[in-house]
Amino acid sequence: MSLNDALKRHELHSRPGELLFARESRGGRRSYVSMHPSDAWKETKSQPSAHLYEVLTGKCSLYLDIEWKCKSKPNGEHLVIDQIANYTIKVLSTMLTCKCTYTAVTSSGPVIGGYKCSWHVHIHTPGVCWQDASAVGDFVSDHLSHF
Repeated sequence: MSLNDALKRHELHSRPGELLFARESRGGRRSYVSMHPSDAWKETKSQPSAHLYEVLTGKCSLYLDIEWKCKSKPNGEHLVIDQIANYTIKVLSTMLTCKCTYTAVTSSGPVIGGYKCSWHVHIHTPGVCWQDASAVGDFVSDHLSHF
């Protein structure tokens, strides 16, 4: 099922409090399910390597999903993330009046054939939200694609 079809199904059939989640299997294939966040957390905790992601369906914060692969673990991986996050904040400072900060978490590690750097960066913009994940994607394309 496509993401678009899953969003339509979620809108028509989900119960109050349920969110749309994507389950990612080996090879990157995704299936979609509506469930309560507490059930998603239970599933995540019970699986040795659960790949369950919330699909953002409405207003959201600015987030960056940054990934790249290398032959081995790079030195200063976090410095690359700091550079991207600080550049993002610099761009935002020309558009917004709030003080922006960021939080970064990693799930980097060895993969077949090398090392995968994988980071989720949340840009905190107090009092400001984005219309939807598509608007975040447009911002990233317009201002950060050179990374």
